[in-house]
Amino acid sequence: MCLHHIFQPFLSNKKPPVRDLAYKAIQIKEVMTKEKGSEPTIEEIAKSMGVEKEELVYSYFDVFTPHISTFFIK
Repeated sequence: MCLHHIFQPFLSNKKPPVRDLAYKAIQIKEVMTKEKGSEPTIEEIAKSMGVEKEELVYSYFDVFTPHISTFFIK
């Protein structure tokens, strides 16, 4: 897999949506794991994407944490 294709949205001045950030991080993690032979840290993934690690962690929580709808809470 070519990393340039994965990084392209992050090379522009506008930020990608949070969901895109999390899913791209997963792709990058897979590529880096194959290259290094071990899983990269959150810091390494964030650095390779050019984002802060806190932003990356936030995107993971936002995408992969179940959201509770207040519609059903009485």
